[in-house]
Amino acid sequence: MGFMLATTSNAQVPITLHQVADSVLANNYSIRLIRIDAAVATEQNTLGAAGYYPSISLNGTQQNSLVNTRQEFFNGDIRSADGALNQSASLGIRLDWTLFQGFYVQSIRDELQLKEEAAALQTILTMEAELYEASRLYYEIAAREQLFMSLDTVLIYSQLRADLAKKKMELGKTSRLDYLQSLLDLNADSARWLQERSMLINLKTQLKQKMGASPSISYTLNDTMRALSIFPYEELRANGMRQNTQLRNSKLQEVLAVNGIRTAKSQRYPSLGLFSEYSFISSQSAVGILKSNQSLGPAAGVGLTYNLFNGSQVNREVAVAKLKREGASIQRENVEYSFEMELIQAYEEYLLQYRLVEFEQSNVVLARENVKLAQIQLNAGSINAFQFRDVQQISIESEGRYANALYNLKRSELELMRLSGGLVNYITQHKD
Repeated sequence: MGFMLATTSNAQVPITLHQVADSVLANNYSIRLIRIDAAVATEQNTLGAAGYYPSISLNGTQQNSLVNTRQEFFNGDIRSADGALNQSASLGIRLDWTLFQGFYVQSIRDELQLKEEAAALQTILTMEAELYEASRLYYEIAAREQLFMSLDTVLIYSQLRADLAKKKMELGKTSRLDYLQSLLDLNADSARWLQERSMLINLKTQLKQKMGASPSISYTLNDTMRALSIFPYEELRANGMRQNTQLRNSKLQEVLAVNGIRTAKSQRYPSLGLFSEYSFISSQSAVGILKSNQSLGPAAGVGLTYNLFNGSQVNREVAVAKLKREGASIQRENVEYSFEMELIQAYEEYLLQYRLVEFEQSNVVLARENVKLAQIQLNAGSINAFQFRDVQQISIESEGRYANALYNLKRSELELMRLSGGLVNYITQHKD
């Protein structure tokens, strides 16, 4: 069975969780896309987009017309022409500036600022989701690799047991049944080894996808899984109330809804604007009182608009904005409540997994010692092959439970960091 213990021919690149996080933040496609959305929100958050600046436009027209015309004056004169050519041209530059619009401009400016902050929070939420999943995969791979190493040892013992059973059978000290059973157990262990190897390959492929890494690169983990000191609950809760990304986003959405009321109410105020222009106008007529007309010069003025009635549309928009604010407030309360419940549940799970790790770790130490003793006794003939197999199976189960407990503990740590708003720093600053 030695062929199954051979490693892949591709070079194994050692990688730490910190390096995984760096690759995810730099190359993950979901994060790269959400960063573009954040950049768009930043580009849109300007004074010009809010309406603080005036608009300046350059306008020009040139018109030629051929008309059949007949003009009759009060003194009895009649002037008529067929295909009379009339020409006109105008060129001007105009400035329009809204000086006051019921605080509409200010509310739009606040809305753009809030939307930029919301886009930044969405970026953090995506980063947390992708980093959580990548880290979860990382720790699952670490757990399975730990179990995989124990399966290597199991295969060695199973091979030794089969060789021993064969020798005893040839010497007539045991039956062929014992030898066949040892081969069946060896094949079962080999099949489990292959299944675990296939699972590891699949998990590493998923991790590379999260990292945005080249499919041809082969990684080997360079960290060890271990339990950290127990996190204090009150500190986690205080941090979460202050920096949990979903909580911050729900509060921001409530502020946006309040600003929406301000925007809707701005329509109840008059609008005051200033305009100025400098224009040139020229016209020529084949028939009429004036043969030509030209004007050149500046103009300026102010305009006032006040909506007296538009079917109570403004009142409806204000009422809708208030309902949206109420909905945002309820949503914020719901997020806060969910945070409290999720944190309590996650912390209880974390404490349970912490105790399980300590318990399973002691079991693994005992199980490994039992296997060594059982191998000695098997060689000495103190126990039979079936008794040794029982000890071996107990050891495999113990190794599996310990690896699974470590994985569940690290996953609980990740969940607590996510809820407390410190997941990104926890992973990017990870030193295992």
